[in-house]
This record gives sequence, structure tokens and C-alpha cells, in this order.
Amino acid sequence: MQSITVVGGGFAGLSIAMSLQRTAKVGKVTIIDRNPTSGTTKACSYGNAGVMAGYEILGMNQPGMLTKLPFMLSCMGGPVGIRGLQGLPSWGIKYLKASQQHNSDLTMKNLAAVARNAGQSWEDIFTDIGPDAKENFTHQAHILLATDANGIENLRSDNKKREAHGFTSTFYEDQKDLKRLEPVVFASTNRFAAAATWENTWSFTDPSGLLTAMGETIIHNGGTWVHDTVKSISPHTSTVYGNSDTYSSDAIVLAAGWETPLLYPHGAQSLPVIGERGYHIEFPMPDGCEEIVRHSFGWQPGKFFITPMKGRLRAAGLSEWGSSPESPPIQARFEFLEKQVRDLLPHLPPRDASRDWMGTRPTTPDYLPVVSRVPGHPNVFLLCGHGHLGATLSPVTADMLAGMITGVRHHAGIDVEPFSVERF
Repeated sequence: MQSITVVGGGFAGLSIAMSLQRTAKVGKVTIIDRNPTSGTTKACSYGNAGVMAGYEILGMNQPGMLTKLPFMLSCMGGPVGIRGLQGLPSWGIKYLKASQQHNSDLTMKNLAAVARNAGQSWEDIFTDIGPDAKENFTHQAHILLATDANGIENLRSDNKKREAHGFTSTFYEDQKDLKRLEPVVFASTNRFAAAATWENTWSFTDPSGLLTAMGETIIHNGGTWVHDTVKSISPHTSTVYGNSDTYSSDAIVLAAGWETPLLYPHGAQSLPVIGERGYHIEFPMPDGCEEIVRHSFGWQPGKFFITPMKGRLRAAGLSEWGSSPESPPIQARFEFLEKQVRDLLPHLPPRDASRDWMGTRPTTPDYLPVVSRVPGHPNVFLLCGHGHLGATLSPVTADMLAGMITGVRHHAGIDVEPFSVERF
């Protein structure tokens, strides 16, 4: 195959471009994105929690999640909210089916198969980038916290499910152990009763810097970045139509996040990837975060993660459903996040409201990404729907798709069929 056009320049689009270049089976890779460079995006690849969390194989399609939703929805500024009905009715029917025990178990099984290889795929990207990659990530354990006896029971139950798929953790209930993990956090509150830690995990200290490094590596290896907004595609001729120009190639990869359905040849309703909004806030830490927070950590009731980054501390998460693309962020959600963080770390500096962020995750009803050829169009491919795990799973799913395109399989043990768009 001589040339491929990738629509979308976030982690998914950059990852598939790098994976295709690595196979040496594609002559030319072109990325088209509305941003002028890979590091200037303000979409989810920029605004995520900054964690590579391969252990997080429990989707929101757990059977018990439906019983928890009324409580989580009861507060407008709380962790979960439904703002409208944009795309929700048909997606919701598929979600109910995916939440049945058998289907939820399949989600865990299939996510686990991919997540086991996520670290290796990121290692390949770091190798491609070179020594400068180390400036944008750090190896560190991740921590999940429980606040009371019920939280401990839930955390143990979730860990048992993860362990069944090979993801093991260390459990702590002694307050002395907790304070050794995070001296400042656990010295300032008795709110937490237990913690579980996962090793062999990473945190991204500068998502924009990592995106920039990936884009520069692609260009250095002969790829092209095109600054344009894609309006439509012709699947029969592998042509992409932008505002500024028309782009022809041998194949197209659609990796445009939640907007991918708008370009899907069989219509948006046939690709149930909905926009799920998330938020983050940041606290400036010009002298570094190490003296206050050592690890990325989170807990389920608050539905967010705290991650130390370069010169700042980021709190990211929450879920908002049914919003139209034009809807502004809900300010109460920023305030909810800040209150949760300050309950843990009351002496943080003032939040930098100029860096408040809201973005839209691409989420499928069964919480599995879409890694697929488009039915009836052998030269059009999909890489989208990573939901909360875009930063974790984009490289490994890109390797899967690159194998589908070129015939060079990187992770031979992964069955790609469960990730096909035809499952819907």
C-alpha cells in the first residue's frame, strides 16, 4: 500500500500513523486535523487524566452501575450528569444490552486482552521518539482509594475481577501504610480507609508535549501533517474532502474521536459512538508536585483522578451525557472537582481557572473501542470509541489495526473480531 490518510490527530490518529510507519509496509502517511500541529489540540488527548491505566478493565457497563446512576445523577454538579438527549435513546438501548452480566463479562475479557499489551505498545512509541520521550512521562504506581467499609468491599470486589484477568494489586488498610504512600494526602485527612496500588503503570507529565513529540516523529519519518477540517469522504475512491483541499490515497483511517460517526459511510446511527464529556482543573505548582503528591490516584465516588504534572497538579474526570456540541461547560462541575480536591489537599494554591477544560470522549455502549474495517469498503478503517481509556489503549489498538491493514500482526494473541464495528 503506497499511501494512507488518517483523519484525526489525537492519540489514536498519531498512534496508527506511527504503527504504520513502523511496519515499513506503507509508503506515505498523511494526518489531517483541524489543529495546526499535534501539540496544539485541546481535545481529549490533551485534557485526559494523564494516566496509562492498563488495569482499568471495568467499563461503566457493569450490571450494578444502573442501580448507582440515580444517586450519581441527583446532583447537577456531581460526578455524573445527563444534560440532554443528544444521541442517547438509541445508544442507551445498546448500553442496556451491554450491561447484562454475560456481555459485561465479555467487555472485561476483551479489554483485558488488549490492556495486557498496552505497555509494550507505548514502549514502542517511546523508542520511536527517542530519549526526549522521557520528558513527558514517569513510571509510578497508581492508587485507587476507598473511603469506608462499603468502599473497601467494592474495591476488593473490583480487584478480584481484575485479578481474574491477570492484573494484581497491593492492598493497604493500615493508616501507617497509607501515610507512607502519600504522606501529605493522608496526613491531612482521615477520609480514606484503604488503598490499592498497581505497579507497571505510567503517568504522563505533559500530554501536550507527548503529542508534540509523536507528531514530530511522524514528520521526521516521512509523514505529513495537514491543517484542515474534514467535511466528508468518498469511501469508493479513498478521497477525503476538506475545507481547503481534496486528499486522495490508497486507504483512509477514521480516527476523529466522537466526530468519527459523522464521516462513517453507512451513517452516524450505524456507528454508536456517543460524546461523553469530561472535565479537568489544574493548580499551578511551579516548584513541582513531589512534596505534595507522589502518585496519580483516584476513587470511584468522586469519579476523578489526580495526577502530578510538570508545574501543575491536574484533577480530571466526571461524565456528562447527551450534550450538544455547542453546549458550554457546566461551571458547577469545575467547582465540584475543586471541592473534592481541596477536601484532600486544603493548602493547595488557588486553581488556575484559565486552564479549566471540558472535552468530549468517544464512548461506545459496550465500552470497547472500535478497531475495524468498514463493511463494504475494504480501504476504509475505523479507530475510535476508546472512552475513558484513549491514553491507555490508543497505541495497542493502533497496532491491531496496522496489522489488519498491512498483514503484519504485532500482537498475535489478540482477537480483533470483538472490536469490529459489525458487533453493533
